[in-house]
Amino acid sequence: MGRVPAPCAPLFRRRPVRQSRGIPPALTRRVAVSSQPARRKGDLRGNSGHLGNDLAHSGPRRPDVRIATPRMTTRFANLLIDTADVLAVAEQEGDTWAAINRVANRIGAIAVNAGAFLRSDQQIAWMRSSMNSRWLEDYGAQGFHQTDPLLRAAMAGTAPRTYDVAGLEAAAGPDRTHGALHDGMMSHGYNYMITRSWFEGTAGKCLVFSCRDDPTDMFGPGTERALSAVSAMLTHSLTPPDGSARDGLAFGSGWSDLDPAERDVLSYLVNGYNVALIAETLSLTEPDVVRLIRSASRRMRAETTDQALSLALTRGLLSV
Repeated sequence: MGRVPAPCAPLFRRRPVRQSRGIPPALTRRVAVSSQPARRKGDLRGNSGHLGNDLAHSGPRRPDVRIATPRMTTRFANLLIDTADVLAVAEQEGDTWAAINRVANRIGAIAVNAGAFLRSDQQIAWMRSSMNSRWLEDYGAQGFHQTDPLLRAAMAGTAPRTYDVAGLEAAAGPDRTHGALHDGMMSHGYNYMITRSWFEGTAGKCLVFSCRDDPTDMFGPGTERALSAVSAMLTHSLTPPDGSARDGLAFGSGWSDLDPAERDVLSYLVNGYNVALIAETLSLTEPDVVRLIRSASRRMRAETTDQALSLALTRGLLSV
């Protein structure tokens, strides 16, 4: 009887996963960016399996990322990774607002609303939206931005996480205080609003996703955490409208850009120059400087010079 040959060595040996330095093995989890399963509702991945390819079409691609947390699911981690990649590329290309909307669309929103405001008197510094242009015209014409309960609650930091428009109308019964507003929203499919607000110093920002379908189970049990994390990332990339918008992106704020001379005067003022020093630096008379400060305040509908400076800073009009 012949000698039994030894079993053949495998053609491929599985390479051991390298442990992250300083992280216990139990806490290290590999999240593969490629070879993902078929895309599910609410997943950011497109046909190529990577949001950075589908949306940005350029920029570096990371083959894998190690997430040092035992609770973060693969899907949630990939959501954050892809969002960061898309925003990084968009910032280089100067197209963050479009990128914000594309990310929002992929997680189930059909429109994005964003704005900045002063905390002291809840005065709107700027607003922009990707909602239907006809609805934005109605919203501005009927002065809804002055009575919108969700907008006011967002500026106060008391807005509900999810604003169920139809549910609120059903609960209101015959007392439809905001009936016209809610009817207009639902006619365009804005049935649910996801709201997040952030505050820093004297100013605040709010971000609102408009959804057609109930978003509460979009990511299963982790939906709340996923939406909060992505909202924070998108809000960090928000910038005021630059005046080039032609499709109703800026609305309801009632302000216009500053003239170059007004901008120069306020820029020096916010950097600590007094009227006399500004006049000397810009080769103006002191009455001319005072006149420019007043005209800038009127243009932004500010009641005081300090409020004018706060609004100009929040709107990104000044260099500090």
